[in-house]
Amino acid sequence: MDTSSDMRHQASWEDEIDLRELVEALLRHKWVILGLIVVAVAAAGVYSAFIMTPRYEATMTVALPAADGREGLGMGVNAYNSFAGSNRVLATMVADGGLDWTPPGAGSRLRRSVNAGERLLTVTASASTPGEAHRLLLLWRDAFEKETRAYVEEQLSEALTAARLELAVAERELDEAEQALSNFDRDTPVIVQLARLSRLAEDLAAAESGVHELLSFTIPLDTVRIRFLEEALSYESDSLAVAPIDIVSVATPGAHGAASVLHPVYELAAARARLETNRRAAELLQERADALRNQLAALNDDTVVLQAERRRLQQNLDMITPSVREARARVTQLENIWRQLAQLTHVRVVVDPVLPETPAAPRTTLNMALAGFLALFVGVGFSLFHEFWRKSA
Repeated sequence: MDTSSDMRHQASWEDEIDLRELVEALLRHKWVILGLIVVAVAAAGVYSAFIMTPRYEATMTVALPAADGREGLGMGVNAYNSFAGSNRVLATMVADGGLDWTPPGAGSRLRRSVNAGERLLTVTASASTPGEAHRLLLLWRDAFEKETRAYVEEQLSEALTAARLELAVAERELDEAEQALSNFDRDTPVIVQLARLSRLAEDLAAAESGVHELLSFTIPLDTVRIRFLEEALSYESDSLAVAPIDIVSVATPGAHGAASVLHPVYELAAARARLETNRRAAELLQERADALRNQLAALNDDTVVLQAERRRLQQNLDMITPSVREARARVTQLENIWRQLAQLTHVRVVVDPVLPETPAAPRTTLNMALAGFLALFVGVGFSLFHEFWRKSA
């Protein structure tokens, strides 16, 4: 038991000896370590301050254009963000600014971030001088607005051309529908047809009324009168055959104004003749009524067909009229948008770019600190390696 305790005590003592030797080794090489740190820090400071090209950053925030993609004009927030860094905008920026860069080269000097909720786009430009960074932002803003306006103008031009073509087609269809209805009314006047129908209906009603009157009243009365006369004649004796019968005679004015009396035989003959005439008149009226009924049915069928055709033409006209109205409204709307194109594509600056006073890079203090830490690490490693090499030799 004492032996194991002694062994643990010896191991602990050896560990303390090793740690003391490590500290002593570092202390022996402290000037080397400090020298490396000083040289690295100085080199980093000199390189950062005098050799590295300073980089200045300027930031600007703009409100995206009002044309947000509705009505097929403009684009959404994310699309505007991509469009802001597209070769189309960057090429205009390079050309208008006379820059000796390619569009991708100009794009590498710009950073963008978008606030979708507020429709804001923040752009940061980096350059070797504060003025150049500020100028890049202004060039980008002008190019962005210019190309946005050109893009929306292209969209609007296409939409307006399509709307005007649609209006022309609709107006041509409307003219054709109006002409077809006008030609129909001129060549086939339905009003005249309706007037003829009304006249035929009146004639038919008059003929049917005449037939009804003859068959229901006049002919039955004549029949009764004839029967009465026949019975009266059969009742009278032969001796009174030539005597006047005042009861059934009819007085007619004579040549000198005196009344003359017809014999019942003559009265019967007249009644029979009148009955025959009325029957013939009833037949003729019935024939006329049948003919009028046939004419009325045929004319009514023609009128129904004509009215259906006119309704079709009118419905076609009524269906085209709203489309023409909508097409005209669409053209008017797009023409109004064209007059407001400058306002719809304006890129308003929310936060103006400010000339940076200090460079964003290089960061001299940070570079010197990193160089010193790296030199410390290298110096410690060199000291430990040197001590190990010396003991193992």
